[in-house]
Amino acid sequence: EMVQSVAMQAWEKGQSFPELVRADPELSPHLTAEELDQLFDPEYYLRYEDFIFNRVFQETGHE
Repeated sequence: EMVQSVAMQAWEKGQSFPELVRADPELSPHLTAEELDQLFDPEYYLRYEDFIFNRVFQETGHE
């Protein structure tokens, strides 16, 4: 619920979700600045992108 309310505020007001999470007094005590940086770093979620694409295209014979 805490994350959802911050997400809705970001959506409705066009504000930065990461900045709102960092400023939220209920959320920020639970995560360090380093953890928040990792959560909002898209590279973390794309780290296996090349491996997955190579695997998919090799299995289907497409390049």
